[in-house]
This record gives sequence, C-alpha cells and structure tokens, in this order.
Amino acid sequence: MYLGAIAPRQSTIGDIADELQISKNHLMKIVNNLANAEVIIATRGKNGGVSLNKDALELTVAEIVEHVEPSLAVVECLSTQPCKCIFVGACGLTGLFAEAKQKFIEHLQTKTLAEIIDQNHSAGVRFSA
Repeated sequence: MYLGAIAPRQSTIGDIADELQISKNHLMKIVNNLANAEVIIATRGKNGGVSLNKDALELTVAEIVEHVEPSLAVVECLSTQPCKCIFVGACGLTGLFAEAKQKFIEHLQTKTLAEIIDQNHSAGVRFSA
C-alpha cells in the first residue's frame, strides 16, 4: 500500500518502518519476499531503496498476501510442517479453519492492488514519503 501510494518514487526500508511504526527487521523480511517475487524492486547502495514494480498493480491482493505469508496457517494443523497437536484427526476446528482460510483467500482474489490503491487515494489517505 505504502509503495503504491508513493509510486513511482522509491523509499528506504528505514523510512517506511518509521512511517508505519513497524519493526525494521520484520519489514526487511517482507521486502525480501516481495523482491524475490518481483512485486517490488529493491535497489542497493547509497541511492537505493524499494519501489513498486508497476506490473504488480495487476496482482490480486491474495497473490501478494501469499508472497508475504504463504501458509496463512492460523493453527498448526493447517501448516505445511508436521503437526504435533494431540488432537490431529479428532478436532473439528481443522475443517472449520481450512474453510475459513479458503473463503478469505477467495475474497482477497476479488481485488487487485491497483483497485485497493485507488480506493486509498479516493479516501484521501496520503503518506509523507
């Protein structure tokens, strides 16, 4: 959202972390995932920073979320990792959470990043970068 709001300009990870009041270390992980997926462009060096890849505007919000949080595992049994829960196979929550996750992803597939950014601009939201 931030990079979309200031596009085509770039910003530094430090500036974004300060503006959004989030952990720089956490943001660095997100930036790395999004840069590897070519959602954003990361440039190193003195005049470096990150900017939104213009092609990313056509991605759905679901596609972007999947790059940041691929499993969306609310509970251990929905993870791709082996589950050590003693209730595996006998718990009604697994199916409930799996269905909710699927509906959540389906809903996020209804909007592109461009549409979300446009809604943000029309609401008068501005970032200071």
